[in-house]
Amino acid sequence: MLADRDVLVITGRVSASLLKPTHQEFELADYRRTFVMTEDLDTTGIAAALRDGVLRVDILKSSRLQPKKIPVRTS
Repeated sequence: MLADRDVLVITGRVSASLLKPTHQEFELADYRRTFVMTEDLDTTGIAAALRDGVLRVDILKSSRLQPKKIPVRTS
């Protein structure tokens, strides 16, 4: 996975199993996906995890988009 400026590129390589499947609905192939990230995202804190064959990518919103807390004073 590569993040460069406003582009996130995810590439993967699928390894063939030593066992021959009895039924296969699709061919296994290498893949590449490219995503354009907006300036609303904080690209410095990207985290990724691969679990049970599912890739999860977490990208936080930019801190300037977070709601601003306004203290209320009482008199």
